[in-house]
Amino acid sequence: MRTHILLEPSEVKVGAPEKVFRVYEEWGGNALMNEKTFQPAIIGKLHAMLRKFHGSVVVQGIKHGIL
Repeated sequence: MRTHILLEPSEVKVGAPEKVFRVYEEWGGNALMNEKTFQPAIIGKLHAMLRKFHGSVVVQGIKHGIL
């Protein structure tokens, strides 16, 4: 799985924080399901929400020493 985070350079000065302007994820070169890439859109949205939920559960498990 790859997550691509495209950044926009700062307009204020060199070395200032950059802004994220696009994020997309893929698995083996195929885009992951979300409301924009899957029809009906509700199933794509549900899939994205489940990925987010499971990611947060794993992070909390690591923070508390369970995993």
